[in-house]
Amino acid sequence: MNTRLRAVSNFSITDKCNGRCKMCNIWKTEPRQEPRLDQIENFFDENTWILRDLRFIQLTGGESFLRKDLPDIVEIVHHAVPGAMIWIPTNGLLPDEIHESTRLILNKITGSKLGITVSLDGDAEMNDTQRGVDGGFRKAVQTIKNLSGLKKEHGFGLTTGFTLTDENYVYAPIVQKIAYRLGADFSFRPINFSEHYYQNIDQQDTLKPDQILPYLDYVAINLKREKGVIKSVTNLAYIKGAKEFIKGQRALKCSAASESVYIDTVGDVYPCLIMNQRLGNIYQNSLEDILASPSAWEAREIIQNLDCPTCWLECEVYRNLLKDRKRLFDAFLWAVTLSS
Repeated sequence: MNTRLRAVSNFSITDKCNGRCKMCNIWKTEPRQEPRLDQIENFFDENTWILRDLRFIQLTGGESFLRKDLPDIVEIVHHAVPGAMIWIPTNGLLPDEIHESTRLILNKITGSKLGITVSLDGDAEMNDTQRGVDGGFRKAVQTIKNLSGLKKEHGFGLTTGFTLTDENYVYAPIVQKIAYRLGADFSFRPINFSEHYYQNIDQQDTLKPDQILPYLDYVAINLKREKGVIKSVTNLAYIKGAKEFIKGQRALKCSAASESVYIDTVGDVYPCLIMNQRLGNIYQNSLEDILASPSAWEAREIIQNLDCPTCWLECEVYRNLLKDRKRLFDAFLWAVTLSS
């Protein structure tokens, strides 16, 4: 490859999960061996050339905050790629532990390089049904409140993440308003299906556009009212593109396997969370060699032609939206016409 990676969109640090989500089967599987701190450090040391331009890395799982050494992992990553934004998703089920771990992380890196997304998928009843844990809504809200307090002091990114399904779509604008009230931003992604990550192919179904799309308009209107069109134009382009995706009309090109990869808990490299094509293993070969392999070039061709399963995930989509000026301009025009 002639270019370096811009993102490790997902670097899995554990398979362990304390959630019981309906839309994901990770928690049903036997957790594999977690990467040790020395393995993570060696990976970054040995692949400096291809990783030094990273602008984004997401430390995912499972539930990342189940690792007691998460602050040390963050410190290793930040030392290796100081220009990268480190994002950590969480189900929010451990409010006190998440607060303490985040506090320790913020002793090691500046808030401008950290982001945390807390999952919230409806009101109390719907969220707990979707996430499979009684009291999950209360715990997630408490986590957001705790982190919002730290955010005021350290200025890191804090977002509430919503997984859009046929069961909970009416709650998207409601959760959005809850997020804003609690001092967090709001993001969502339509439910995605993956054989090697979510392991939820058995649930695969098509979202119903006629029912769902009006609620995404409400999300756009709330966003426009909260932040204004100019400041939210990229997010508005994401919402507009999500509507296309749900209608089966995705046209946005993707740079997975070219600018980003997904690395799972045992070091296997995939183009992304969705495309189940193993490219190699970082503990057996250099990332540069893996990305120069025939399998990687085959994956890029498939992705460029959108012959992959396709997805609409923030960690992949935003990077490509920012390069599409026409989509950003179209989103601006669309937002102007939205009734507020």
